[in-house]
Amino acid sequence: MNSFTTHFQHLVYASLPASFPEHLRAFLQESLATLPREEEGKPRKKQKIAAPSPHLHRLTVFPRYATTLMRVAYDEIERIAKEETEVGWEERRLARARQRVSDTVVNWISGLFDCREMLRSMYSRFDYYLCKSFFEIRTEELFDIIVDFPDSLAALEDLRDCLIKVDQRDQLVDRLRAANLKRLLHPGAETKDVITQYISTIRCLRIIDPLGVLLHKVAEPIRRHLRDRPDTIRCIVATLVEGEELQDENDPASAEPLAQTNDPTVEKFWDPKWEPEPNDAAPEFRTGKMADIVGTLVSIYETREVIVKELQAYLATRLLAIGDYDAVKEVRTIELLKIRFGEEALHVCDVMLKDMADSKRIDDHVHGDIESIIHPLIISRMFWPNLHASSLHLTPKLEQVQAEYEAAFHHFKPDKRLRWLQEMGKVTITLELEDREVTAEATPLQAAVAELFEGQARWSEEGLGDRLGVDGVPLRNALAHWVSYGVLKEDDDGMWRLLEVVEDAGEKSYVQEAPTPLFKSVDERQAQRVQIYWSYIKGMLSNLGPQNIDTLQKMLSMMKDYDGTRDELAMFMAAAKREGQVEQRGNGTWVLM
Repeated sequence: MNSFTTHFQHLVYASLPASFPEHLRAFLQESLATLPREEEGKPRKKQKIAAPSPHLHRLTVFPRYATTLMRVAYDEIERIAKEETEVGWEERRLARARQRVSDTVVNWISGLFDCREMLRSMYSRFDYYLCKSFFEIRTEELFDIIVDFPDSLAALEDLRDCLIKVDQRDQLVDRLRAANLKRLLHPGAETKDVITQYISTIRCLRIIDPLGVLLHKVAEPIRRHLRDRPDTIRCIVATLVEGEELQDENDPASAEPLAQTNDPTVEKFWDPKWEPEPNDAAPEFRTGKMADIVGTLVSIYETREVIVKELQAYLATRLLAIGDYDAVKEVRTIELLKIRFGEEALHVCDVMLKDMADSKRIDDHVHGDIESIIHPLIISRMFWPNLHASSLHLTPKLEQVQAEYEAAFHHFKPDKRLRWLQEMGKVTITLELEDREVTAEATPLQAAVAELFEGQARWSEEGLGDRLGVDGVPLRNALAHWVSYGVLKEDDDGMWRLLEVVEDAGEKSYVQEAPTPLFKSVDERQAQRVQIYWSYIKGMLSNLGPQNIDTLQKMLSMMKDYDGTRDELAMFMAAAKREGQVEQRGNGTWVLM
């Protein structure tokens, strides 16, 4: 009988047309489509499909055409995955998708097969394919999921479960790195946005892979890109001090010293939570190297010194902007940062805060002796960041006010002398014009410009520059400041005129250009240190050809007086690249232009 059945089956299959698999596929799709679709919010109704003709089983149609059968099942699973992922990222959808596959595809397959062993293996393949479909969709969306974090937490948790099932970690890394390169790591993205996305990437990838292997692979291009940007240090400091992104990390109860959270060499095998390095970890990856987000940002650079120096400049700028000596917020910020960087690293910041408190005490004493309109901040020059040089000459009235205050100070502190930093500070002045009064807050330069127009109604820009010792962007910004208040106007002949009576501002518009920072940035100070070795760098690139930054650093370190770090050299080379003196190739080597 078995021989007859086998022979008969061969005759039947030999007589089938070539289009039979397509017709069978259409039949299977139609039978699957007869199952009721589940609607959101309604209870599931599991319905058993009508058993197919027993002749199909006798002829072993389904086992013979299992590929066609599975293709129909996979198409339905893809449709379910697509529908569930289109709903959004706010809710977990994987469990619901699994239930839908069980109620439809598995139910449908159960009506076609009687063999439980075969069904059991199919169920496992269906779940794998569902997770793979989810994984494909979510990894394509991963960049936007990270942007939307923490609202997209549910999608990340689904992706984590799918990754455990399909184990396609390299594909996730490749797709996210490609998305970062296309949408983030380009000159059009602002540095603060790159840092914000990096912080979100850290949080999201630690949800998907708590050990940090995926983060280590994805983060390196971002870190390298940030190291090459000239304003990264300043943006990192601003994020540490003011950024909402690090509110949780800045909780004093949970903050840890950076030295404890960013140890690159020691693996704590005695830790009960220690785990061996995953198989796909890079050679330089260390399980014990995991740091919190603050430590990860700081570790972009080889040394914390560059961050500390920028913190000092940032604090100095903040203190100079305070008009009433109230530095409570700044004191709280520095105390929190001491937990991270240590007392010794922020000793200079303590001195600056002490200068603020001492200045208030001295100012109270001076104002007890004389009436004065100024309240200066008296700084310890050796402990404050380097200042940009200024040649500003104040007008006689402002100089007289300073002289009176200085005399009272000398009477209180006979062994001390004041050296005024004319370009710093702010003043509130009221201008009495024919038809109005204008009250405005101004810098010393802006106040000096206004005072010059008190004695002379029309000035040329050159005349103002000669009188004040300032020209270029600072002077134009000062003039634009008073234009915005309707106090000054530039005539067609290029002369500037005081508007005693309000006039139409005219068609000209004045946009204040970015002012020169009060303090030299870390990048500027480091570039100045390396600048004197430019001739040697140029000689090496000319004689030896393209070199990477490590080789240049090693060769410069052989020079007697060279004490620059690799980060300082990298910043200098980035500055030379912006000036068109060198260019960096795709393999990281530098060449002369």
